[in-house]
Amino acid sequence: MNPRRKRHSKASFSYQTLEKRNLLAGDVTTSFAGETLTITGDSAANEIRLVGDSTGGLQVVPVTGTTVNGASNTFTSTGTI
Repeated sequence: MNPRRKRHSKASFSYQTLEKRNLLAGDVTTSFAGETLTITGDSAANEIRLVGDSTGGLQVVPVTGTTVNGASNTFTSTGTI
């Protein structure tokens, strides 16, 4: 055994689970006037996806915590835009 060789102690690591944190992304409101769909966001970071369908309808899909008209589900237009 080499007397110059240092012995290394085994390191012990631990971790702590923190509470879940959600970033609130805000709300967008939608409204119709004739064939015009108006989408208005608040001052938060809003993220939505607009998806058209074959009938001329449009879906406003909330993304990353954003709500549409106060709900987390998709808003679907009823008619051609």
